[in-house]
Amino acid sequence: MRVRIVVCISLILCLAGMVRADTQWTAGTNNLWNSTGNWSNGVPNATEKAQFASSEVCIVDFEGAIAKYIAMDGAGAGHLRLVDGAELSVM
Repeated sequence: MRVRIVVCISLILCLAGMVRADTQWTAGTNNLWNSTGNWSNGVPNATEKAQFASSEVCIVDFEGAIAKYIAMDGAGAGHLRLVDGAELSVM
């Protein structure tokens, strides 16, 4: 019984990590990369795809912005602007 519980908990934790795999740029707050309100599923990290489908500009104004990869989808795909000294790493 204990093994079954451990297996179930492990499976739930693995699936929970997969649920938040992508995040869509919404520009809902202030156009800054690091603002949670600008993303549908939170600020991207090294395991998440950052998707841009709107024409809104995304401004990276700090060192340490990161995403698994970046997808510019659709004809109205947005623009990334890195200010002087900013850094965006794509894994």
